[in-house]
Amino acid sequence: MENLEDHYAGDAAWNAFAPLFRGQLADYASAEQLKQLLGGDEELADVVYGSVGDSALQWVIQPIPALSGLSPVQCLASDKTRNRLREMLLRMPR
Repeated sequence: MENLEDHYAGDAAWNAFAPLFRGQLADYASAEQLKQLLGGDEELADVVYGSVGDSALQWVIQPIPALSGLSPVQCLASDKTRNRLREMLLRMPR
């Protein structure tokens, strides 16, 4: 069975995409909590908040079908599943 990480567009694509969300957390009351849940990764927190909005804090702890039932937080456990999360975020409609 293929997972999203099998189709990861690559770090170059992520590095071009993520800066588009820089500063998204500035007005989010739960920004520090979100960053903490995401292992202190402010860039990822910016992208998550920019993609899902005010529900980001709850979203990161819920199982997501597109992530093969893992939560975004669980995807941080390995490079493979981190790439799964990144690819999903790259594909989300804006």
